Amino acid sequence: MGSEEMTTSVENVQEMVRKNPSSVPERFLIINNDDNPNISPVSSDVPVIDLSSVCDGNEDEIKKLDCACADWGFFQIINHGIAEEVLHGMKNTAAEFFKLPLEEKNKYPPKDIQGYGQAQSFLTSKEQKLDWEDVLMLFIYPLSYRKLDYWPTSPPELKDVIQTYSAEVHKDDDITALQIRRDDGWLPIKPIPNALVVNIGDVIEIWSNGKYRSIEHRAITNKYKARTSFASFLTPTPDVELEPLDQMVNPLNPQKLYKKIKYYDYVSGSLEKKLETKPLRKDAN
Repeated sequence: MGSEEMTTSVENVQEMVRKNPSSVPERFLIINNDDNPNISPVSSDVPVIDLSSVCDGNEDEIKKLDCACADWGFFQIINHGIAEEVLHGMKNTAAEFFKLPLEEKNKYPPKDIQGYGQAQSFLTSKEQKLDWEDVLMLFIYPLSYRKLDYWPTSPPELKDVIQTYSAEVHKDDDITALQIRRDDGWLPIKPIPNALVVNIGDVIEIWSNGKYRSIEHRAITNKYKARTSFASFLTPTPDVELEPLDQMVNPLNPQKLYKKIKYYDYVSGSLEKKLETKPLRKDAN
């Protein structure tokens, strides 16, 4: 699985756009096969959490966060403590990097997931559909995973601004491209300026025994404007065994709903199934 078995390279998306901005190769065309492909209007109902109030122990805001995790699996946070100049610095520095000549960016090819380009470790076949994106993926913590050889040296401030920014959160451009699955359809999300997007992942769903939802989400390409997304992931180490926490088993939910599985095996299985599966429930085949 992954890059060890793949001998073909994936062409750079920015380069394809430069050569022919009106054409998208078949491999990057993802057909919507939803039974309910409805797309709702942009919503203002998405929960907004004041992180400073949560940290101060405000019971109403903590309850609001609990409801957001359980009912939505997705929310935006404000008053998060990350300075506005850091957010803008991250955006501007990333823009500088992606504007570099291709030969400069190609000095940092994807290796062991980290690096620039399409992440070869996530390729499972030569026919696999791919996202219309170029990626710079770097590990921040733990320090033993941080391989500075993969970190670009241009622009010079990139390394510092990434380390300053690297909280476990997600930041989008002010472009409405992100959509979440909601009520058998797709709900577009309008990013709040300087807010951070948080979505509950599969690990939290398993640990919470299904109380908190891992939300299905996607990003839609904007044909008029490029979009940059800064995604930070917080994950267990590969050997951690995932299963519902004992304290999440109670009279209202008297049994563990998910099979025990090592995190590495779960991720590997998800990649083999093209990331289309949800956490392994005990009643799954």
